[in-house]
Amino acid sequence: MPSEEMLMLKPGHLIRRAQQIAVAVFMEECGHFDVTPVQYAALAAIAQQPDIDATRLSLLIALDRSNTGSVLERLEAKSLVLRHTSPADRRVKLLRLSAAGQALLRQLDEAVERAQQRIVAPLRPAERKLFIRLLAQLVESNNALSRAPAGGIA
Repeated sequence: MPSEEMLMLKPGHLIRRAQQIAVAVFMEECGHFDVTPVQYAALAAIAQQPDIDATRLSLLIALDRSNTGSVLERLEAKSLVLRHTSPADRRVKLLRLSAAGQALLRQLDEAVERAQQRIVAPLRPAERKLFIRLLAQLVESNNALSRAPAGGIA
């Protein structure tokens, strides 16, 4: 039977705990905006690529299609995202931020940046850069193993 100490040093456990902490810090900084980290990711991706379709969005933010649909429904209900029919293919709905969505994203910028800085604050500046580089390498190298692999990230 593994000891508690061994569990605390397992990468999977540490990544899960880091994710819990990242969400908690995000919610402390951004919770009053009534947006989750995944909703923020969707808003930011739509802002970067106006008129993106939901399938492409799900690839960009590495979220499965059914969850992407739920996130978009919530964002539409909050009047932050607009869907319109693609002129090239009437079956495809394209996404764009509403004026309220654009304004919210601008308001969120500072709070999101504070959250990101708080997450890595225990590390020295050089360690932060190394941590981000190694974490990105780990995520990119294992992307295909995900239930919702990211695709087409520029």
